[in-house]
Amino acid sequence: MQVVRKNGITIYFLVLAIQCLSIYADWEPLRMLSKIILIPVLTLHLFAVAGTAVSALVYTAFLFAYLGDLALLQRNDIFFLIGMTAFIISHICNSIYFLRLQDKSHTRLREAFAAAIILMLVSAIMFSILNPYLGKLRLPVLFYMVIISIMSILAANTAAHAQLRSLALSCFIPGAALFVVSDSLLALNKFVFNIMWLNMAVMLTYGLAQYFLAKGFAKAAVRF
Repeated sequence: MQVVRKNGITIYFLVLAIQCLSIYADWEPLRMLSKIILIPVLTLHLFAVAGTAVSALVYTAFLFAYLGDLALLQRNDIFFLIGMTAFIISHICNSIYFLRLQDKSHTRLREAFAAAIILMLVSAIMFSILNPYLGKLRLPVLFYMVIISIMSILAANTAAHAQLRSLALSCFIPGAALFVVSDSLLALNKFVFNIMWLNMAVMLTYGLAQYFLAKGFAKAAVRF
């Protein structure tokens, strides 16, 4: 555990680099192996650093993100739906966590309002592009977009908390934003483009998103 605590992030980014390289080189066994161990490495590092000081909601979110990763290793619509459902649960857990971090003594919603406007525009553009290709997946994808938008809005509004503002700006907001970017690229590549380098971009932004969120969770555990 000591090795994971000290070198976990280095190992995590090494696994992420292997994942991206295996996508580029079309090394399917290595792609699957690196995808399987990516989130467990980050979760073990988080536990080694902060232990049970981190909310159980956070560990549950990582668990369902991992299950989503496993499902998305299979390339068909059934497993895509299973993976999307797992990530919906993960985002709901993170949403509840961010909601609990809101400053109850103030009702300022400037950050949440700004995030909502941006996400409404992004979601409208994304859905207009994807809509002709979605078929029976139209409603599940729309529901997913609503859930990840709520998570991102709540993450943005942690910046309204004076004690959390720097942490929100350096970790929670970048993490949530990169998650939106990653999922947008994933949807575009699955339904519209199917380009190899976009798969690399999906994994890179996803890996960075989870890293920033984990970093924020660890630091918040120390402060609260």
